Amino acid sequence: MSICKVAYGRGEVEFEVDKVEVIDSPHPPDGYGVEMALKSPVSSPPLEHIIKGKSVGVILPDITRGLFSLPSLIEKELECADDVVFVFALGLHRRMTSREIKKILGDWSDCEYLQHDVDDCEYIGKTTRGTPLHVFSPLMQFERVIAIGRIDYHYYAGYTGGYKSVLPGVSSKETILSNHSLMLEEGAVPGNIDSPVRKDIDECSRLFRLDFILNLIMSGSEVVSAVAGDAILAHRKGCEYLDRHFLLKCQKADVVIVSAGGYPKDINLFQAHKAVENIQSVVKEGGSIILVAECSEGLGNETFEEWVKMGLSPDDVLERLKGRFIMGAHKLARLALLRKKFNLFIVSSLPDELARACFFTPFSSVEEALREIAETRGVGERILVVKHGNFLLKGR
Repeated sequence: MSICKVAYGRGEVEFEVDKVEVIDSPHPPDGYGVEMALKSPVSSPPLEHIIKGKSVGVILPDITRGLFSLPSLIEKELECADDVVFVFALGLHRRMTSREIKKILGDWSDCEYLQHDVDDCEYIGKTTRGTPLHVFSPLMQFERVIAIGRIDYHYYAGYTGGYKSVLPGVSSKETILSNHSLMLEEGAVPGNIDSPVRKDIDECSRLFRLDFILNLIMSGSEVVSAVAGDAILAHRKGCEYLDRHFLLKCQKADVVIVSAGGYPKDINLFQAHKAVENIQSVVKEGGSIILVAECSEGLGNETFEEWVKMGLSPDDVLERLKGRFIMGAHKLARLALLRKKFNLFIVSSLPDELARACFFTPFSSVEEALREIAETRGVGERILVVKHGNFLLKGR
């Protein structure tokens, strides 16, 4: 028997398991650190040259991205600006609390900041895929706009980071829904830079200029590399680094136990579900997935919750959403597709009836879930523990 620990909320859960292979967060060789990335920006002048004497809007991610004390990364450069306002990119997420804002701003928490509002956006044009681009109106007043974010795999946009700070980050609801509807098209999968969703996002560069980006690549809570400069080309360089070190191939397993990575990655099921998408290709058809995610804030999306409470079967959900896209309901459709291929289990703080309505069988511990699998299906020859579901696994 092996004793395993995985992240759960702000703590850990421990369990015993036999015949197990453990995959931890990758520990790649150091890439460019933040300082080096800022000194050698990709296809761009240095940041201080861009913002010197200018009014600057700095787009920052919300609490779900797990990035803290962000302004300190570019503190020296920001001192060159005439005026700085931080803008939190919420997309369709809830507004942040003052405590969360202080965690992200760190020593800059007394500075001026705004939280993106989907109802206060200005129309600036349309993409070739038909997405009307409305951007948070206050951003139009700045002479320069820059963004700090991180690059991870994304289950339908291919990758996070880059212009994703703008779309969906600081866009209107109409813009976000139009863009996200492209997830129904072929190629909308993790690790595909040509995802139709990502192509639509990047086309924002034609309509709204991000003057500079700083994107971090993380292993757990550690920054292992950074890219800076042109919002498209620097982002591509970061994606290439991610693919070299965070796209792992391994033999398929009968059972995969995956942690979403703890808080804030498992703040709700809307976020935590992404870990399942990232590991699904290493689960044998008809195999079992045990998701370990606290979900302290429940499901995380009102529309998602409304559809969950209908108590539909996977087939009913897919039939009702066939040929159309409803943001929030799409999450239940993704879970329905997963449930049709795999047996889904969850260890979380969600009420049991809510977990079941999301097509998971709930358990209070990993050991209980494993016993259920052993008694009803058999655990098979291979069990895999993925300690952090933010990297992409591919079966072989």
